[in-house]
Amino acid sequence: MGKEVNEHFHDDPIEIAESRNLTSKFSLKTKLSGLALISFLSYTLLGSTYATNIQLGSGRVEYGQGVTQSTACDNSVTITPYATFANASGAGADYKLTSIKVTNLDSGCHGKDLIIKAYDLTSSTPLNLYQTGGSTNYSQIRVYNDNGSFNLQDAGLTSNDLTNISGGFQVNLFNSETPASAAAVSSLNVYRLTIESVNHDSSLTLASLPSGSMNFVDNTYGIQYASNSAFNFGTGNFTVDVWAYVTSASSNSTFFTAGGNVNNSGSFAFWVEGNILKIRKNGLSGDVSVAFDNSWRNSWRHYAAVRNNDNYQIYVDGKLVAQGAHGGASVTHTDPTVGQLAGFPNYYGLLGQIRNLRVVKGSALYSGSTLNTTYFTPQAAPLSKVSGTVLLLLAQNSGNATYDSSDYHWVPQNTFTLPTYLAP
Repeated sequence: MGKEVNEHFHDDPIEIAESRNLTSKFSLKTKLSGLALISFLSYTLLGSTYATNIQLGSGRVEYGQGVTQSTACDNSVTITPYATFANASGAGADYKLTSIKVTNLDSGCHGKDLIIKAYDLTSSTPLNLYQTGGSTNYSQIRVYNDNGSFNLQDAGLTSNDLTNISGGFQVNLFNSETPASAAAVSSLNVYRLTIESVNHDSSLTLASLPSGSMNFVDNTYGIQYASNSAFNFGTGNFTVDVWAYVTSASSNSTFFTAGGNVNNSGSFAFWVEGNILKIRKNGLSGDVSVAFDNSWRNSWRHYAAVRNNDNYQIYVDGKLVAQGAHGGASVTHTDPTVGQLAGFPNYYGLLGQIRNLRVVKGSALYSGSTLNTTYFTPQAAPLSKVSGTVLLLLAQNSGNATYDSSDYHWVPQNTFTLPTYLAP
């Protein structure tokens, strides 16, 4: 291990402008924005913490230029950081670390997960690199090297945020998806980058792995979970969204319920009954509903049920199609079902397929106020694991169609026939 070089260069434009020699010596470029960037980055060895790290040398390197070093799984790998100016009011306007490129990886790293982190000058705690959904921070980028094809793992980003390039990949740390991701770390604060190579963890969600679907053949198919307080939504906001294919074979199809009996107090259900798409909350206190349009059948659609402050809302493909008063009722049932209506087994089962289903506690991911107005473009499958996700069914595992990709990894406690896997 080499000794860490304690050199640090400030990005302050005034300071650099006063030094003609520095300005002429370091002409910096941002690949993503094309703007001139008066900024410097010093990389040093992290130390002996990670014996299997892909370690960067102690020399200084500009944004937009790479550094090459021998590694544990490759004898010559290059990592290149890029920065982009983020315009905002006040102190929020700053150059952010927005993209990282890794190249010259050879077959020695096949089958490994590569973990990228950034550090400031003094702390051993990695910096938060980006944030998704306005609340979930990520302090690392984890990429699976699948024999030269690269895939984001457990990232909160989407498949479009990673680009496979010759000999490696590039990851962008921001997007305008729903929910959006934003780069979080100022280029001023990044002092060193590390890449750790570890054994592949197949239990983590792969962002760019295509989702198959869970096939619900008839009214006997469904998923049931044991009661757990994690599903107690109380009176707070929450979101249920699903990519579903509802056939024309039945006028009834259930997406998700909170369990118990949908006609009792403390209930929540999102389903189609008698060709009516509806939310039932707190039993028979009043449904929020809209006619199920025939054009929604026999095609993939994104359906979302949201409790947003004082309202319940239903969105189809991003359009607000129904809303009604919250009523202050608490959702207290905690034994959820998917594809079956709680309290009425084998009568209102989903006939069709579910590609993704996500349940988020504590957040209204979508908001609007005017009916029949489109407020967002749904994120394509796979849906991201955002802060508060308590259930995430992505149908990415052909051997386990109902695998839960949330941090809870719930296992069905089933009295129904589990849906089968259909390849994408």
